[in-house]
Amino acid sequence: MKSKEKRFGLIGTIAVYINGKKYEDSVRTTPESIELQKIFAEMVKAGTEYVVMEVSSQSIKLDRVYGLKFDIGVFTNFSEDHISEKEHPDMEDYFNSKLKLFEMCKLGFVNTDDLKGCKVVKLAKCGVKTYGIDNSANLIAKDITITNTYADFKVKMRDKNERVKVRNSTEGLVYITHWQQ
Repeated sequence: MKSKEKRFGLIGTIAVYINGKKYEDSVRTTPESIELQKIFAEMVKAGTEYVVMEVSSQSIKLDRVYGLKFDIGVFTNFSEDHISEKEHPDMEDYFNSKLKLFEMCKLGFVNTDDLKGCKVVKLAKCGVKTYGIDNSANLIAKDITITNTYADFKVKMRDKNERVKVRNSTEGLVYITHWQQ
């Protein structure tokens, strides 16, 4: 039995999508706060039920997402990519900016395969679940197959293994297409 498709919005580095249709190309990963509110208004008008949003550390630092509350925040990784005069002067500033996301969400998911992940788990001000491939976590991906069109893997949750297949669309969006219990 196929479940009803949900209406979703996506705000990210490449583009903004509303209910699966491209709304506009992105100028930056996380729009300025006024532009962001306009996008949210368009999503509400279109009946969008959920929004997946890429929130950059820079947008947190510059208060572009100030006052927003997220159901879920995700910590993927931490690297020196954003250390510069225009972004973060040092790794401490970068980490603290990323950490603020976990003051703005109800639940955080943290990658335990990243060295800073354990620090995020300890300092987060929300509930935290962990995920990973190599290290101990609440969700562990195994038997991973990645191709140009999809990723297929098992996720161990508690005592169960769930099969997940994620496919790439031609628009660059990612869809979970199969979840077997």
